Order: sequence, then C-alpha cells, then structure tokens
Amino acid sequence: MSNQEETSDASPTVEAVGEWLEENVLVCPEPKIINLSNFRQTEGGGKFTLTLDTITVINNIGFNNWPLNSSLVAIYMPMHCSPMSAPASYPAVEITNNTKKLIESTLRKAWKNGEINSGYTATILVN
Repeated sequence: MSNQEETSDASPTVEAVGEWLEENVLVCPEPKIINLSNFRQTEGGGKFTLTLDTITVINNIGFNNWPLNSSLVAIYMPMHCSPMSAPASYPAVEITNNTKKLIESTLRKAWKNGEINSGYTATILVN
C-alpha cells in the first residue's frame, strides 16, 4: 500500500466530521435577552462571558477593536481546530446573525464611550 493510500484511509470522511460537528458545536437559537459580563480587557480588545436568556453559553468570547482606536469592534467565537484531524477549523458556538449584530453594536458604542473595563456589563433585550 502506498503512503497516499494510507493517508486517505486514515483521513476522516466529510460525513464523519459533519457528525462530530453536530455533536460538538453548540447552536444557539435567537434569545430574548443577551447578557455580556466578566470582561477581561487587553489593548485593543479582550474577552467576555456571553449569556443568552439564562444560559451562560461560553465565558471566552473574544472581541477586538481594529484598526486600534477606530469605531470598529468585532467578536470572535471559540473554534474547533482540525477536529478529527480534518484540515479545517469550525466555530465551537453558533449564534444567529442578529445576535452577533446586537452584541457588536453594543460593544461598539461602549468602546467608543470608553465604558469597557473589568466591571462593564450589558443587557440587550431582543425584539
């Protein structure tokens, strides 16, 4: 058996990776309440805890302000890197586009006003 055949036999199938992702990616429906808390700020960004309705989804959501000191703020979900040795990365948590827009809009305003620090929290009511 050639090395190429051995490698292809050892690689996970697309279906197997898909099944793994179905079991290991947290998919969050549109919440009624979004809470942002436990901020750990670094220069140009940081991390925070995200709670949707009454469930703390994850305490390691990243955000950054780039270009530095601009009004642009983006959030970054934790990733599954190369699950099952697949040559790709996938989000560990999926939120709706609306949820992401509401969070980024709130953070953008707070960043612009200099409000984000270790004591900062925000509650967003979703219509």
